Amino acid sequence: MVENHLTFDAFARYLRAELHLGARSIVEDSYLLDDLELDSLQIYEMLAAIEELGVFIPDEAMEVARTLGDVYHFYQQEELTIPGNSDLSDIIFTFSNPD
Repeated sequence: MVENHLTFDAFARYLRAELHLGARSIVEDSYLLDDLELDSLQIYEMLAAIEELGVFIPDEAMEVARTLGDVYHFYQQEELTIPGNSDLSDIIFTFSNPD
């Protein structure tokens, strides 16, 4: 488990610096592709930066992530800190179908 998770604001500031996003507005509802204009290389760099914080977010999780808030949600999930977690599909299903 990652101790002392960053707040969303600190998480966003960290990614702004790591990805060189400049003065773009970054909020939880910011779409990765449309608002932040991240390309596939920047998404990979974002995942590597998050991994430096001690959290592994697998590619499968990123297939359902659309906003920075989605990514932050995965960052907060204890289960995602362990590569190869067999319960990942349950986490993704719950996240993408929040009934």
